[in-house]
Amino acid sequence: MSKIASYSRPVQFYVASDYTTDKGGNLVPTWTEQKKKWCNVRDVISSSKEKEGSAATLAIKRVRLAMRYNKDIDNSMSFDFEGDFYSIVSVGDPVGDRKELIVFGEVLANGGRL
Repeated sequence: MSKIASYSRPVQFYVASDYTTDKGGNLVPTWTEQKKKWCNVRDVISSSKEKEGSAATLAIKRVRLAMRYNKDIDNSMSFDFEGDFYSIVSVGDPVGDRKELIVFGEVLANGGRL
């Protein structure tokens, strides 16, 4: 198991329970609390950068979570950490031994509020 630190930070995970349509015809998820997990959280500093959007430059913040292995966490979920709502970008077991799970998440500068 790659031990990066103790799992000392609570992180709330959410699953999309329903979808509605906004005025522009886009599907907007309704998020429902799923699980709270104890994680080690690290900023992914080299990837926290500005990215060109269609009309403006968007600041993107990325984090890396490490937690005990759990098969219920997947890319369709989101999580809340320190007031920011993150989309899960990737989920993986780094060694394949089902002892630890690594989750990468990203949020736009506005915090992606619920």
